[in-house]
Amino acid sequence: MNKSVPEKIIRELKEAAGENLISLFMYESNRLAAVLKELDLEMLFGLSGLVRKMAAKKIITLFLTESRILSSCDVYPLEYIRMKRNYILLAGRDIIKDLQIPEENVRLESEQKIKGTLIRLTQIILEEGKKRRVIVRAAFLALEDLLSGLEGLLYLRGKTDSVNRADIIPLSEKEFSLDLSVLKEVESWKAGAKPGNPALLLHDFYEKIEELAETADRFKLPS
Repeated sequence: MNKSVPEKIIRELKEAAGENLISLFMYESNRLAAVLKELDLEMLFGLSGLVRKMAAKKIITLFLTESRILSSCDVYPLEYIRMKRNYILLAGRDIIKDLQIPEENVRLESEQKIKGTLIRLTQIILEEGKKRRVIVRAAFLALEDLLSGLEGLLYLRGKTDSVNRADIIPLSEKEFSLDLSVLKEVESWKAGAKPGNPALLLHDFYEKIEELAETADRFKLPS
């Protein structure tokens, strides 16, 4: 991973945090995480201008305390997996290297991502009827949660030590014996390539989510 955060911004962030900074690292090429000893409302106000400056450069910034990281690995395991898999330490102590993420929690969040997608999309269809624009927008959001859930299941099979987002669908097809071509079509649609039959694609996409929910339900942790 190439370090894409400008040195000037890194320097400004280090100066703003001062001795309160424990660790500073980046992951996923444009995400910057600062781990602080303390984090209160006054500090957030003080850092907000710098965060806006980074957002203008397409840099997503996350501020955490070390205790919050240690206490939330079981709640947001997929996020911490992404951190561990591909990060660069920019300053301070490496607190990510030895971070323990319970596999059962990864399985649970992955299942919740996939099944939650089915529940939310079902509800939107019921509430919005045939308002296709709303349903299409929900389908695009659903795709991201599906990929996140699949990424978690692949991690548990030992398949995502260095996987890119583009690899999630083909790896999932191979690992779980699935045909996920409809996910690829929705991904292309999201990127701007309108399908020949949008209604049929939405129908097939919904059915595929049901299949993926069943796959997640049957998933067992490796013994």
